[in-house]
Amino acid sequence: MERNPSECQHSVPVVLPTWELNPKNGSSSSAGSPCSWFGVSCNAEGSVTGLNLTNSGINGTLETFSFSSFLNLAYVNLSMNELSGPIPPQISSLPLVYLDLSINEFSGNIPHEIGRLTNLETLHLEENRLNRSIPREIGQLRSLSELALYANHLSGPIPSSLGNLSNLVSLYLYDNQLFGSIPEEIGNLTNLELVYMNSNGLTGPIPSTFGNLNRLIELHLFNNTLSGSIPVEIGKLKGLVILLLHINNL
Repeated sequence: MERNPSECQHSVPVVLPTWELNPKNGSSSSAGSPCSWFGVSCNAEGSVTGLNLTNSGINGTLETFSFSSFLNLAYVNLSMNELSGPIPPQISSLPLVYLDLSINEFSGNIPHEIGRLTNLETLHLEENRLNRSIPREIGQLRSLSELALYANHLSGPIPSSLGNLSNLVSLYLYDNQLFGSIPEEIGNLTNLELVYMNSNGLTGPIPSTFGNLNRLIELHLFNNTLSGSIPVEIGKLKGLVILLLHINNL
């Protein structure tokens, strides 16, 4: 990954390897290890482990970013920029624990290869222009505790494979175009505390398996087309503080 300091100050990049920094963030020195660059973290051996460039005025795409060069990159936060184009499948080659690409202009589908990021604990892709369906391969991310896909153009059903995410605490799927029924398998996620599925096109009943979510604090299912009766099992959720079911056919 090369970074020309003169480009950082005077040009607009087309791909991330030559990014432009907003003046409020300053610029780094032109020589030496990338560990001295703004937003870059390294381990004791000098290998890049983190990239935090949130709200840094970056634009362009990730399509030619050399993911394979970063064997120890575990933390990536590129949120609140102007990045566009697809999320490259090659991102799955990174040993990521944290990935935040939210509040950009990424488009296209979420790559199926994202299921290879089996160490991932946090995944934020919200507020982009992503479309098509949620890949069932996300259900392979068994270390995931927070999944945020809201405010995109995602369609299709919620994959039942999400029921494999046994460590999931927060699930944000609202403000998309998801349709079909809510998978009963969501009731397997006994660590869930926050569920936001509102403002979609979900149909069918609220699964009675939601009664298994003993740690649930907030359940947002409003503004869908859910039907049937409210499961009595929800009344057993002693820790539930917010329950929003309006604008449905219940």
